[in-house]
Amino acid sequence: MYSLPSSITIRINGTILGTDKYTYSSSTGQAVINSVTGDVSVEGSASCLVEGTKILLANGKYKNVEDIGYYDLLAVWNYKEGKKGYAYPIWILSAGHANEYLKSSFSDGSYLKTVDTHSIFDVGKNQFISIDDIDFTVGNKVAKVDKNGNLYSVELIKQEKVSEFIKYYHIITSYNHNVISNDFITTDGNAFFANVYQFDNNMKWNGKEMSLAKKSHYTYDDFKDLIPYGLYEGLRLKEASYFKKYLDLDTFKYYINESVIKNHHKSPVYDKDGNRIWLVTISTEDINQFIDKSFKKEATYYIFPIKKDVKFYLDASNGEKYFPGDKIKIYYSRHFIAIK
Repeated sequence: MYSLPSSITIRINGTILGTDKYTYSSSTGQAVINSVTGDVSVEGSASCLVEGTKILLANGKYKNVEDIGYYDLLAVWNYKEGKKGYAYPIWILSAGHANEYLKSSFSDGSYLKTVDTHSIFDVGKNQFISIDDIDFTVGNKVAKVDKNGNLYSVELIKQEKVSEFIKYYHIITSYNHNVISNDFITTDGNAFFANVYQFDNNMKWNGKEMSLAKKSHYTYDDFKDLIPYGLYEGLRLKEASYFKKYLDLDTFKYYINESVIKNHHKSPVYDKDGNRIWLVTISTEDINQFIDKSFKKEATYYIFPIKKDVKFYLDASNGEKYFPGDKIKIYYSRHFIAIK
C-alpha cells in the first residue's frame, strides 16, 4: 500500500541518466547505479496539479490552484470523521514546468490534469491510488464530493498524455493533506498519510487502527535534524511509525527531504520582525458567516475566546474539541467552528 516515488530522475554532473543505467525500487527507496563518474543527484517524481485546476474553498467558491495562498481556507475531506472539513495550506509548491501532462476523463464529463504521481480515491479499492498507477485503469470508479459535502462516484473513461508546455502546482493542507480539485478528493502521489489507516464507510478512518497507532508514535526528536516542529505537527509525521514495517525511518526521512524540504515552495508569511505568522480563524456553524481572525506568531499561545453563546470549538480539519478559555500553541494556520 505504501511506496516511495514511483519513479525517480538521476543526474550525473547535471546530465539525466538513462533508466537502463540504474535500478530503483519504489518499495525500499533503494537505487543502484551501474557506474558513477561524477556528482550524483536524485529527484523524486512530482505530485502536481496542472494550472487552471479548480480548488474548492470553504465558502463554496472555486479558485485556480495557481492562485491559492497560505491564508486561503480550503474545503478538505476530514478522514477522522468521514465528512467535509476545512483547513489552510501548510505547504505550497512554487510553480513547476513540464512539457507533458496526463489528462484523465470521467463519466460525468469532468477531467483532471496531473503531472507524474498524484493520488485520487479509488472507490473499488477503498484507498487512494496514484492516477498514473498501472492499476488505475478505465472502468475504475473514483470519489467526488459536491459543495454540500455529499460523496458520489464517477467512472474513468479515458486517459491520455498531452504534449503541451504547462505550469504545475501542489498544495498540502494541515492534518489531512488533501484538497478538493475539480470536485475530486486528491492528495500526494504516494498517499502515505491518507492510506495510513484502513477506510471504513464514507472515507472514514478505522478508529481501532488509529488507537493502536498511538502506542508507537515517532517523536520530534526523530525529525528535528530535518524539519521545523510546525511541519512535524501539521503533516502528522509522528504517525509515520505506523507503516514502519513498510518503510524504515531513514528511508521515510529521505522521502520527506526530497519531496518537501528540497522542493521549491512558497515561503510562509513573516511579520516585520522576521517571525513566521499563522492565521487562526473562528466562525459560527455557518462557514459563510463572519469569521473572526487572529494572526499569531509561530509557537505562541492562542486562547479560545469566552462567549456566552458558545459551548465549545471544533477544529474544522479533524473535529477535535476545545472549550472557551483553553489555550493551544500555534504552529500552522488553524480554523475552528464555534458550536452554540
